[in-house]
Amino acid sequence: MKNPLSVYLICGGNEAEYLERCLNSFKPIAKEFVVCLAGGSNPTAEEEKVALAHGARVVHYKNQRTDWPHIDDFATARNTALEACYEKWAMWVDADDEMQPGAEVVIDEAITKAEERDAQLIAFRYFVANAGLIPIREMVSLKGKCKWKNRVHEMLVAEDQSKIFGIDKVVRVHNPKGYKKTSADRNFAILKDTLEPTPNALYYTQQEHFLTQNWADCLKYGKLAIQFPELEDTLRYDVLCNMGRCAPTAEEKLKYLGEAIAIMPDRREAHYWMAVEYSARGQWVKAWGAARAAMSLPRPTAHYWNLVEAIYQWQCLDIYETASVCVGKKEEAEKIKKSRPSPKISIIHATKGRPQIAWQRRHQWLMLAKNPLEIEWIFVVDHDDPQDYTPHQALRANPGGIVNAWNYGAKQANGEILIQMSDDWSPPRHWDALISNAIGATNEEKVLAISDGLRTDKLLCMAILTQKRLDKQGGYMFHPNYQESDGIYSDNEFTERAYGDGVVIEAKHIQFKHENPLFTGGQPDDLIKHHNKPEFYEKGKAIYEKRKAANWN
Repeated sequence: MKNPLSVYLICGGNEAEYLERCLNSFKPIAKEFVVCLAGGSNPTAEEEKVALAHGARVVHYKNQRTDWPHIDDFATARNTALEACYEKWAMWVDADDEMQPGAEVVIDEAITKAEERDAQLIAFRYFVANAGLIPIREMVSLKGKCKWKNRVHEMLVAEDQSKIFGIDKVVRVHNPKGYKKTSADRNFAILKDTLEPTPNALYYTQQEHFLTQNWADCLKYGKLAIQFPELEDTLRYDVLCNMGRCAPTAEEKLKYLGEAIAIMPDRREAHYWMAVEYSARGQWVKAWGAARAAMSLPRPTAHYWNLVEAIYQWQCLDIYETASVCVGKKEEAEKIKKSRPSPKISIIHATKGRPQIAWQRRHQWLMLAKNPLEIEWIFVVDHDDPQDYTPHQALRANPGGIVNAWNYGAKQANGEILIQMSDDWSPPRHWDALISNAIGATNEEKVLAISDGLRTDKLLCMAILTQKRLDKQGGYMFHPNYQESDGIYSDNEFTERAYGDGVVIEAKHIQFKHENPLFTGGQPDDLIKHHNKPEFYEKGKAIYEKRKAANWN
């Protein structure tokens, strides 16, 4: 960094692990770290030890509310840390943030530009992983020219509001390990303690209830918030969209979403959620109309901090394609497919009898992908499966069966990398980039060994391979004989041959969670019970041993 930078944060109790990760992540840009310990009555000795070990200067904020175990005023605590910074420019982070790779150059260049413009405050993109948002947040401030305000959902403001500029690039990722209920409880306490029921406080209260999926209270506080004429339109739009997603009846949902559209007709979000609501009810003509309305709107030229990036990047396109298929507009669906970039990864998803679960898994994976438009999702079901898989655009394998389905899907795949998928896997964030980076060049035979969070042996429990490796295996993912054992022992052969050919890349640091109820202590359904019959293990072992003895021929 050419421009020296202070990095400051506040830290409560029980955050030592996050703090360690944070300080390591932001070390490349920090001339100094300032850590303000603000844990209320919670002990922060471990956090102080971590901070000091990294050479940070430690300051303290003391609560006015001595009976609270957590912080009672975020703005004052952040100001305590900001005022302790020595350098001319300072950047705030949260303890559970990580720096975006390459952010050093972006931040350094922005500070140089700020010096030239006589700016006081610089905003950057900030990826909030657990909310799917990529808002612009004010982050880097000039010494003595900016302060924090608001006890909770605090804001960094400049002395001269005309001296702010933004950089449309992500420099930080908010990456807690799952939703932090204690954070929600803390925020509720501070909001309740606020003396005036201001519209902004009501907005943030309903937002907390929405994030905790407390739909009744989300609606309660949302209705209160929208009664205030002074509630700013972007906040009102957010409230109405949230209410439109959690109202108890379809009529109420559509009512609130319609009100949101009337307030900000230039935004896609409410149209998109309306399309989702119609699709959930199987009303595909209306879903298509709502999705088409959303697609007709370009990205707003005005800056909306709560713009849902995924909706503009791929979700509208996705539901429009799905709705087009469901209403018989196949030519329109083909146009959408051709407009996408060439797929880098093909997911071969064999499923049976669980259309809703399979679709939810697809949505989960695409939401966590770095480049969803570069993912080709291929559902394959048995030719005689009675369920409707029209929205899935599923291929039907004849003869059926799980091995036949994976092999049939693999033959149709266009991606450079193929991934075996079933209904019980959860990926890490940016799983597609992790896999692509680990494999590297795809013009060779390669198989990736990832972790399922459970096994410690070498079994490759998820087949991830290049097209070159698929060709070497005869064009199939697993040998067709294993259909007789419902796929049992097919992964044993896949593993042994990959290691034997020396094409395995070890990447056990990448973990995909295998959420099979047999492993997690849940209740297996009939399909899982059938798949794990003892006779299948006997058949699979016999097939494996016979093929191995014949040198896999």
